[in-house]
Amino acid sequence: MLGVPFSSRVRCLLIPFRIAALENIMTTATLSPDELKCLLKSAIAEVLEERRDWMREIVEDALEEIALQRAIDEGLESPKVSREEVFAYLENAQ
Repeated sequence: MLGVPFSSRVRCLLIPFRIAALENIMTTATLSPDELKCLLKSAIAEVLEERRDWMREIVEDALEEIALQRAIDEGLESPKVSREEVFAYLENAQ
């Protein structure tokens, strides 16, 4: 914490007290469906902007899953070959 400015350190120390005070004041909050929708959209947009790496990873994983499923489907529809044929093909490819 020595590298953190004094004002930031004080703010970090005061946050638990502020939260406790807010919990006493705001025990329940009611939101209309439109307000909730707007709040969720805003939160999701913020996450997507701040954590682009998460979005990239999700898309990459989805594309890998799609490619794997297509390869499995293609393999199930292709004719069966013997183990010897596979090794002969691999040896000729080198």
